[in-house]
Amino acid sequence: MSIKRAIALVVLAAVIALVWVQAGREARVYEYSILSPKVEPAAQQEEQPQADQAAQQGEEAAAKEDEQPKEPKLTALGELLKSLNTKMEDLSGAVGAWGVTAYAPSTAFTDGASGSAAGLLKGLWGGVLYPPQVLSSGRQLYIEEIEVGAPVAVIDEKLALDLYRIGDPVGREMTIGETTFTIVGITRRHRGVGDQDATWAQVPLKALDKADIQTTMLTVSMQPLPGAGAYAALSQGISQWQAGGTFNSLPKEIYRARLPLRLLLCVGGLMLVAITLRLTGR
Repeated sequence: MSIKRAIALVVLAAVIALVWVQAGREARVYEYSILSPKVEPAAQQEEQPQADQAAQQGEEAAAKEDEQPKEPKLTALGELLKSLNTKMEDLSGAVGAWGVTAYAPSTAFTDGASGSAAGLLKGLWGGVLYPPQVLSSGRQLYIEEIEVGAPVAVIDEKLALDLYRIGDPVGREMTIGETTFTIVGITRRHRGVGDQDATWAQVPLKALDKADIQTTMLTVSMQPLPGAGAYAALSQGISQWQAGGTFNSLPKEIYRARLPLRLLLCVGGLMLVAITLRLTGR
């Protein structure tokens, strides 16, 4: 085999390997998006008619000695997450990991003084499915903080500069509505195609629920277990949890986005095949 022929075959093999690696890197994640439940202020949740309050007080007085401690009443979002957890237990044979992200675009952020900015607010709950953004300082949210709804936040570099005029405000406080969050991490700025907000911050979803902060959309991300039938099982099962949502397959969306690149690679591969055949004298 001549040197030219060997080089052509090596280049062709490299192109094929590149296409294979790109195909294998596609995340197998499904998403189901619904409208976020309406936030009810704590005062409104506790409001009851006078007659009901009197009856309740009488019952409590009569059974005070035998009464067991009651769990606090769940909010609409709390009930939704509780039912989702039950549904995911039923779908444990098809889903390996899952998590929830709630979105509130054009949210106002302040530094407690004169600094203010607006951006996308993301509330996280459950597992972390996607690789976190690259940190420039600090850390990501701990899973324990997400579970209990701790008032902590991770923001991007642009929001840090807009609010504090410095790129590393880790440890400082940021106010959303009337609730104060402690900044624990700063990530590199990343704005994807179609993103309307130039900046973003992510906090535990339960922290937003405690603060009565309304989000607009809630997305459940699911990573299926290997094997056939996961798409059908998850699409049907999650629709039974909350009807009327939108089910998306992330691999299909990524495939559509990369279609021009795939076509370009195919054309390049065909050209390399033609060159290889010409070099081999065929």
